[in-house]
Amino acid sequence: MRTNTTDRVRRPDRVQRRNVGTLDRTVRLFFGPALLVVAAAGLLGVVPLGTVTVLCALVLGGGLTVTGLGRTCPLYRLVGFDTRVVVGRLG
Repeated sequence: MRTNTTDRVRRPDRVQRRNVGTLDRTVRLFFGPALLVVAAAGLLGVVPLGTVTVLCALVLGGGLTVTGLGRTCPLYRLVGFDTRVVVGRLG
């Protein structure tokens, strides 16, 4: 079955623009996986953590990792925040 070429083109209204800068991304990609390791250690019983702590570490670590890899943060978009440095952009 043939598809129309316009079906394969990404529409601008569906594309999420990046709003996570390099330093922000680096911090997210450091702390995100670290929190996932803490959550895994808690789940395996290596570190005595409560259920709520493990769940919080899992959610925060996953969120930081995903937003760091995707370079976009829905919360930043909601409040209109952007940590990218764009060369040539004035104040």
